[in-house]
Amino acid sequence: MNVVFRCDASFEIGSGHVMRCLTLAKRLQKRGAICSFVCVDQAANMVELINAAGFDCVLLNLDSEANAQEVNKLFHSAWLGHSQKRDAELFCKLLDARDGQSDWVVVDHYSLDVDWENRVKNHFQGLRIFVIDDLADRSHDCDILLDQNFSPDMLSRYGGKLPAHCKVFLGPKYFLLKEDFKSFSGFPKSGTLQNGGSVFVFMGGLDAVNASVPIVEVLLSEWLQKFVRRINIVVGRNYSYKKQLEQLADDQRLRVSVQLPSLHPMLMEAILGIGAGGGNMYERCALGLPCVVYAVAPNQIEASKALADYGAITYAGDWADFKPEVLSKLLTEFFENSENAVLMSEKCFSLKIGSSDVSQFLWE
Repeated sequence: MNVVFRCDASFEIGSGHVMRCLTLAKRLQKRGAICSFVCVDQAANMVELINAAGFDCVLLNLDSEANAQEVNKLFHSAWLGHSQKRDAELFCKLLDARDGQSDWVVVDHYSLDVDWENRVKNHFQGLRIFVIDDLADRSHDCDILLDQNFSPDMLSRYGGKLPAHCKVFLGPKYFLLKEDFKSFSGFPKSGTLQNGGSVFVFMGGLDAVNASVPIVEVLLSEWLQKFVRRINIVVGRNYSYKKQLEQLADDQRLRVSVQLPSLHPMLMEAILGIGAGGGNMYERCALGLPCVVYAVAPNQIEASKALADYGAITYAGDWADFKPEVLSKLLTEFFENSENAVLMSEKCFSLKIGSSDVSQFLWE
């Protein structure tokens, strides 16, 4: 089976789409599939990471000939850089030049919808399309749709947006969880929080809003010293504010890591996580790790609020409204009240994140 992934990464898009596609690609590869990637050639495109994971990645050149009307068709259309029509033409031309018929195309892109999918399907007879989405703000012509987010209207949000034959997999049960996260952390234990420990911080691979620095500054504050024994913060290779973060690294409690192959070891060490409302939010929950979450992009708000209402996380709000004193208060309350952390951890485990493997359905 040949599977081609169409996804992008950039400073505006972030790294999450490529990361979850890599997780799916590795699962499919284990089942015998041949996987490859197609991404737009732009800054922070993550092609090196894709290649390092063992997958070929062909870059599409941006074409500025697209007219403004089509570029603005969708809320996130500008992320594509050219029209869906042009992107589909370049994509089909690229696949035509390759040996062998592709069986599936996996699309994970907020700028692509039924328009792109129709064009690609009409060009390749028998091709099937797997869409990964979490916005439910556009129609699709696909055979499988995966939305792994937790949402209060999970069962109704795609009504009228999909073909009748489409198989739909909704909710964190189908989350594309990395293999090393499928283990029980045993958190929390009585007395752990009051004694303090390690805090894990990850605000996304690119962290374009530079949330990492002000969060670390709060964690290093004097009144939290008795609780925060170590701060493990991870940033991506393309994080633009490394120098600012390194200026804080004189404090021996702070450990800065860049582009780790897995976040699992640091998460297992932590008693608390602070992060964005993207994919790593679910990885933290999968390990039962209580966490404080900020939405650093509009598409993270709904899921973050839903998980907070469920009791699985503490939602601190939109990053644009960040106030150091508010985070400090949240952290103090967390460390002083272990019962809330225990309940949060139990709620996390009840979600059964990643308990079902959607990759098996590509063979049906």
